[in-house]
Amino acid sequence: MQWLHAKGEFSPEAMREEPAAAMIRETHALLREAMDAGVADSVIPPAMARKLDGSLFLFSGFKTAQELKEASSLLRRPDGTVKGFAEFLTDVRRIDANYNVHYLEAEYNFAVASAQMAASWAEVQEEGDRYDLQYRTMGDNHVRQKHRALNGITLPPSNPFWKKYYPPNDWGCRCTARQVRRGKFPASDPAEAMRRGDEATDSPKQKIFRFNPGIDKQLFPPKHPYYKLSQEAQEQVRKVVVELKMPDIDLEKLIPQGRVTNEHIKTVMTEHARLFPDDYRGGLIRVDIASNGQAFMSNGRFTNGKPGNILTVHSHAFRLRSGSDIVEFNPAKEVREAFAALKKGNELTFNQEYALESLWHETLHAKARGVADWSRWNNLASMQMETVNQFVARHTYPDFIARFGGEAAHQDSVLDNGYGYGTWIRNFRAILKRHRIDEAETVEALRDKLLNEPYEKVGEYAVEFLKGKGVKNAQELMENLNETKQRFEARL
Repeated sequence: MQWLHAKGEFSPEAMREEPAAAMIRETHALLREAMDAGVADSVIPPAMARKLDGSLFLFSGFKTAQELKEASSLLRRPDGTVKGFAEFLTDVRRIDANYNVHYLEAEYNFAVASAQMAASWAEVQEEGDRYDLQYRTMGDNHVRQKHRALNGITLPPSNPFWKKYYPPNDWGCRCTARQVRRGKFPASDPAEAMRRGDEATDSPKQKIFRFNPGIDKQLFPPKHPYYKLSQEAQEQVRKVVVELKMPDIDLEKLIPQGRVTNEHIKTVMTEHARLFPDDYRGGLIRVDIASNGQAFMSNGRFTNGKPGNILTVHSHAFRLRSGSDIVEFNPAKEVREAFAALKKGNELTFNQEYALESLWHETLHAKARGVADWSRWNNLASMQMETVNQFVARHTYPDFIARFGGEAAHQDSVLDNGYGYGTWIRNFRAILKRHRIDEAETVEALRDKLLNEPYEKVGEYAVEFLKGKGVKNAQELMENLNETKQRFEARL
């Protein structure tokens, strides 16, 4: 609150500043914890989880705006003079207690219940109207009288009743809706059910609960009082909150229907470049799909200062050895199927996930400075740079997948068994393991060098880092990353 006192007033634009942004993130983190607790025993589609989480972030933003707006009204005395900070802090503690203790406790519990019911709705939707839904209270002395009137209402999930009166229907509501076999219970009269629902939520404070978290993809009522600002202020807060929240790439919008094609790969990655321009030094010129090439994918800007990137994904099958097996890997095919899986909210296969890791590998190339002095660029410098790039990519690609609304399910396998530069990565990780060097620390130490220093020097920085960790023969090891496992281990 010292920040607010120093500003002397509050405006929606102030939400961009770090103290306000931190309040939003802290509130969101707590409510996200509630959401996770609510769905702990259920399987919720990733697409739904993404939208619910986005709604929580927006709710957290408007909650913060209302708290700061109310607190700012206490900055001045009745005569218009500005209060000292100690006086202001004393006065504002009541607001802090309301928003961050009393309200937040009720909101946390509501988020748990709402998330449970949203997850349940996702399961109901899979069955359609095969089963009826039945409204049930807890059946104890704490049940509200108005909610008792809803107990036992039995209707198909497609009935409009469930769009408005699906639990929870108030703060602290413990009601639920259960699937029941059709015909086991008499079907309720739809008009009578709607009348009871209207009566159960007839006060202005209760009407906001006429929503369905599973249908609306929101854990809190869309008409919650936090959203009651002037139209201009509401738009400003929404804009700031959206900017604070890392933008997701909406695959449903970019791939509206039908199977995913190579053109969709181009569309999606072009949108990625628009939303994350810092990932493409000099911008993205275009995305190509090629039917030949020695690499799974490539990025066409390696030179420092050369504008623009050309991302190429190859569309032919590579025959690869994975352990004792021979596998086929078609990069473009796996990317298409990965986007299709993410759009549907399905878990990625290993190959699909590895294809996206490969895209991220090339995106890191697009983000990096590149080669500055071609006279120093040779096979050794290339091997060392690609090893560091692949190592960083395999550790950081889950955040890339999250931008598309998905989760990495195979990262350990990708680290151990990824196809590209497998020998180099295996030997580099063997160095770290032998000398007990933390891999996450290594990523943090080398990522900045990879992206911001000339490519021909990346190997030197890796050697310097390893020597600092006690690897006396780091130079020798980094020069022989392409050796067989047996020969390399002899050097360790």
